[in-house]
Amino acid sequence: MTVCSQCRQDLSATPTADVIAKQVFELQKLPLVVTEHRCESKRCPGCATTTTAAAPAGAEQPTQYGPRLAGLAVYLHVGHFIPLERTADIIEILTGRRVSEGWICACQKRVSGRLDPFITAVTTALRAAKAVCCDETGFRFAGKRFWLHVCCTALLTLMLCHRRRGTEGTTALGVLTGYTGIAIHDHWSPYFTFSCDHGVCNEHHVRELDGVSERDGQAWAQRMKIVLYDGLDLKHRYHDKGTDIPDTDIKAITKRYEQYLLDGYAVTPEPPSSPLPKRGRPKRGKTLSLLDRLRDRKGEALRFLHDPHVPWSNNQAERDIRPMKIQQKVSGGFRTETGAVEFCRIRSYLSTTAKNGIDPCDAIAMVLAGQPWLPAAPLPHCSTQKAA
Repeated sequence: MTVCSQCRQDLSATPTADVIAKQVFELQKLPLVVTEHRCESKRCPGCATTTTAAAPAGAEQPTQYGPRLAGLAVYLHVGHFIPLERTADIIEILTGRRVSEGWICACQKRVSGRLDPFITAVTTALRAAKAVCCDETGFRFAGKRFWLHVCCTALLTLMLCHRRRGTEGTTALGVLTGYTGIAIHDHWSPYFTFSCDHGVCNEHHVRELDGVSERDGQAWAQRMKIVLYDGLDLKHRYHDKGTDIPDTDIKAITKRYEQYLLDGYAVTPEPPSSPLPKRGRPKRGKTLSLLDRLRDRKGEALRFLHDPHVPWSNNQAERDIRPMKIQQKVSGGFRTETGAVEFCRIRSYLSTTAKNGIDPCDAIAMVLAGQPWLPAAPLPHCSTQKAA
């Protein structure tokens, strides 16, 4: 600036009165950095044997891509569900170098194959947790039905692809068998076959209570919904601040809960009995079935009031399992069972490291270097053994 913007007077000799900074943040091309390692070879003058120095870790081949580029490829493909061809396109745009789809698959296989220490450590940590959230969801590929099982906490995630939804698949996950903490889930009956204590998801109850209100117009359902939300408010008010909920408040919530159950049964007629005997249990209808579950599992539904470690809902598991649905929408599913298994193992790792604030590309690079990030080992006082 050399002249006044108003009167056009020369300002070249005028002292600067102020400096206003203007910044532009721009993404530059990220060219790959090539590091060359030279391994000397020497021939023995005595026996004529040629000895070559060992290459450093990660440079075993004449040319190869490094672990951070491999980490980016796996993170895009598994972490963000981007198909192989589009993953290669993105890497080419960012670096100017196109990688092959086969190389991305090889990286994914290599990462999955080196996650055994992590899978063992996260399973051990989950078994030591005071409460875990569990869920499952179905998916299909190659004409077969498979199930994704998840067990998690706010800091840990473990996923498993299995052909069975029930007890067999949950057992294969390796957490609930012999577990002595509290399993939080959505009332699905196979979970209750495990001998641990249980808590049930009140978010599911709220959805079903909304259905009763819309379908049957019964006022008790909205009142019960308010009771559950009042319990959640108590949990935030006391448990979030490290104190127990007063017994008087718990008794008041429980009394209202029981009263609205009675109100619900009073306005919901029993289904007419069938004159002909039928196999299985008689159908109760959606409203009576919900009332029966709220009555029979009252302790599990209200356990969140008594234990600060028990969440009000199972939303943590639903959030952790949602990527499977996104993957199916974006990529259309898996080509092989092996690919689904690799996806679950890597998603378990990426989800857990993200919860613990670890950069995803760094986390995958650690795996490729043979040293995956591991959750802290449970302390002795966190043992899951119950007192006699």
